Amino acid sequence: MPDQTLRYYYNCSAGQANPACQPALGFCLGVNVIDSATSKDGLVWQKDPGVRIDPRNGPEFLRDQGGNVVLPGDASHPRVVTVRDGSLEMFYWGGNETWSATSVDGLTWTNRKYEGVFGSDPDVIVLPDGRTRLFVNGFLGLPQDFDGKTLGENQRIVSYVYGPVRYRVSVDPDRVFNGICSGCPGLTAPVPPPEYVNVKIEGSGPEVTLSAIGYSVEGDALHASNPRVIDLVTDPAGPVQVEFSPSSGSPPFTTRTTLTLRNRLGASIVLVANNGGSQELIPLRQSLPPTPGQPASLRPTCQVGRPVGPQGCTVPGQTGPDGTPLTCLPPDQAASSPPICKQYY
Repeated sequence: MPDQTLRYYYNCSAGQANPACQPALGFCLGVNVIDSATSKDGLVWQKDPGVRIDPRNGPEFLRDQGGNVVLPGDASHPRVVTVRDGSLEMFYWGGNETWSATSVDGLTWTNRKYEGVFGSDPDVIVLPDGRTRLFVNGFLGLPQDFDGKTLGENQRIVSYVYGPVRYRVSVDPDRVFNGICSGCPGLTAPVPPPEYVNVKIEGSGPEVTLSAIGYSVEGDALHASNPRVIDLVTDPAGPVQVEFSPSSGSPPFTTRTTLTLRNRLGASIVLVANNGGSQELIPLRQSLPPTPGQPASLRPTCQVGRPVGPQGCTVPGQTGPDGTPLTCLPPDQAASSPPICKQYY
């Protein structure tokens, strides 16, 4: 800071998103918040009053269409840089998504938004020309990016440069409801009707063609050596069908995009824009439809000796305090699961 004081940003556990949660009985939603502290010498630190980023009062938590928190959210791994106009920009992790916020004084942070980036543990640097380069730990890529690669090669560091581009893609709304929910009456239940988003291509230059891919959720896709990448436009077996109208055009233009869920297995949805010289990948944020009043989880039943998959599982014969099936979270969130789940990991 101008007076040579150091400010450090860090995340810490703030308990549960729902204060009434009972960890021994039901599915609890842990939450991390971002705090800050200052020091004159780098040895003795004093915590700043208040909280910098709290996902419980922001958009980072995954909510259903009724606004209810349904899956764990997060605000962690903050990285802060001073940008060209002298203001501060923070990049942070929120549930395998990268978010950003801006501040003038380093204490009050606004403009919290999803950056359209899959990945965790963000880091950021300012380039000599004033642009910023963002690094995340992720696996986002096209089919050819994964073919023939080893596990280590596919667990990659992905970088993004923020600066002038020939065209830019935005999606409205930036979240779709994929039909996967803890209250759905099973995998065979009727799928929801198609959803629609507007994909806006701004800028100028050559014609931009749109396509869509999905990452299979079979197995542990986040750590698979060759995650299955599905063409969501042409593959009749894909869990989601994506249709663009029109599918190409010269910027600026807007296309109406239809997303039709074929089954409740689900897949990540990534839009791909290509102008012949560069490709832009735009992940769609997915949320959940409203939870029916008499829920029965679509997650598989937990079995001893059978690894818990990326969708988690439900404990047979057990329900939480709200009447929903007792849920064991995916392996990377095992610490937040009820104690009874230990036998399944």
